[in-house]
Amino acid sequence: TTGTVYEVRVYTNCGLVNGVSNEYANTKFTTPCGLQSIPYSEPFDSYTTHVRSSNAAEPEAPGEFPNHQMTACWTYSGYSNHYRDIPLAQAFHLQDNSTYNYSGRSLMFKSKQTTNDVYASLPRMEENLDTLKLTLKYRYSIRNPESRLQVGYMVNPVSGQPNQEAANSFVLLDVLSPSDSWQDYEYDFRQSGRTFPDDAVITFRYPANSSSTLAQMSIDNVVVDYAPACAPVSNLAVVDQPANAATLQWRGVEGATAYKFEYGTRNFLRGTGATASTTATTYDLQGLSISKLYDVY
Repeated sequence: TTGTVYEVRVYTNCGLVNGVSNEYANTKFTTPCGLQSIPYSEPFDSYTTHVRSSNAAEPEAPGEFPNHQMTACWTYSGYSNHYRDIPLAQAFHLQDNSTYNYSGRSLMFKSKQTTNDVYASLPRMEENLDTLKLTLKYRYSIRNPESRLQVGYMVNPVSGQPNQEAANSFVLLDVLSPSDSWQDYEYDFRQSGRTFPDDAVITFRYPANSSSTLAQMSIDNVVVDYAPACAPVSNLAVVDQPANAATLQWRGVEGATAYKFEYGTRNFLRGTGATASTTATTYDLQGLSISKLYDVY
């Protein structure tokens, strides 16, 4: 079965006199993963070993990587051998720790006094990235300016890949903004305007933290789904506001031919407000009432 951990045990048969040995040699291996169907989700909740309980003073990580208890079909590189090693560059799962997990378990990144970036790559999807979007929850539990989680892609990542090789093949797309509380994150590959290789896989990179201050953050509830054919605008904001006017600005959508909107005083009934459209990504609302709250859709 693809993406499955198997264990092999070999006993010694010493014949009729001595029989079969009680002890055995064993090894584990994981069969290669097939292409993942869409939607794909990973809540990290199936990982249950090599961690302490939630009341422990400090969560514990697996001692070595690659590790057959890590997320199925993901690949990891750039890590140190153990979560207590200095220099520290680590990615591991936490079990039932509400301080660091959004729900159930999470994937945590830690970095301290290291020159190594940590890479965690999702399995390859059955669709090209240019038709997909990524959503997740994230939180920086210990912030450091050097270590902000990056979203990108790699081609054919290998667990334990030397850091420089991984760095050379990683393509940066976006950076997750610092936040001490859990945040929703979305990246629409369709709207990036890029062309992705068919064998590109979504990859997270946690940059090296050279300082003696620990950097630490978690992600949870990772979902890869189809991107909408006509995506909504993002980053809508008022960038200028004279007395009776307001200038709106938003991030454009790839392939959009126009933007339509409706506005009115606070809590106006949709369908009864003023309407307008533009092909630009800014618009000036004129003739507004002074000292009034307005909603814009």
